[in-house]
Amino acid sequence: MTYRATGQNTPAVGDDYIYVGHGTETATTVEARRRTDGARVWTHTVQPSHQISAGQLNAQTGVWTGAAVDDATVYIGFNDRTPQPEGRARVLALAAETGTVQWQRVFNDSRVTVQTPAIADGTLYTGGAALALADGRIRWRLDAPTDDLTNAFAPPAVADETVYVGGTSLRAITGRL
Repeated sequence: MTYRATGQNTPAVGDDYIYVGHGTETATTVEARRRTDGARVWTHTVQPSHQISAGQLNAQTGVWTGAAVDDATVYIGFNDRTPQPEGRARVLALAAETGTVQWQRVFNDSRVTVQTPAIADGTLYTGGAALALADGRIRWRLDAPTDDLTNAFAPPAVADETVYVGGTSLRAITGRL
């Protein structure tokens, strides 16, 4: 089956749905599609932090990360491309079946970007931060080591109570996750 959906991220697959994001000059949307026939089930749209002119941001207000799916929740990050200091990274927990926002974590620091998350032991790892799955509370975060925020952090990997984060340098974070 083929259907048209644009996006720069990897789709995520849950029990019944496929999740993918795409952007335009005026909004960026994540959508759920049924795995059986590709029919759109829901969409969730994020508007830019402030008014922008057409074409100002390379045809995108921001970029969704790939998603992580756990039970009945889809976790996805969004990096706002509106000019700083207004643009902010955020992570959303959306109900897998309806797209309803369960919680949202907005990082009020313009030096934070989020990447495709990984889930382990009740924690959501976004590359530069660890969030509690239940409510999005920040458990810890890393400061970007460079002015190149786009490449500061890569999507994390988790194994044997260690979080590995690539990017401008490789970090291994151990201890209680």
